[in-house]
Amino acid sequence: MLVNLSIILLELCFGTALEEHETRRIYPRTEEITSTKTFLDMAAALGWSTQVAEEAGSEFSQAIDWYLKNMPGSGKSDGSPDRWRAELFERVVSPLKYCHDQMVGIEGQVPGYSELQKASTTRTTYEG
Repeated sequence: MLVNLSIILLELCFGTALEEHETRRIYPRTEEITSTKTFLDMAAALGWSTQVAEEAGSEFSQAIDWYLKNMPGSGKSDGSPDRWRAELFERVVSPLKYCHDQMVGIEGQVPGYSELQKASTTRTTYEG
């Protein structure tokens, strides 16, 4: 679901689930997926997003911020899905690719990075 993209990016940035973060715990907990839960999650995400620039840089922060404030149905788009997708690519996908490329670029500079990357992509098959 597209509404969760900004939350997923926040969780990746900080390595913790939204439900476990202090900005979400100040709101009532709801188990069912309803519009109330979505609203509370987004309110928490907006609060949490203020910490992204310091943690992951301005490109990552601006990508999350744009998405939080311009997701489908937010009233910010002009109603044109094609225009919204073009802006999404420009303001979210391209900056995230830049962030990815920066991380890949450190491969030769960080001791053990290559081994960590290989370990994370290796799959173990269990025979049973």
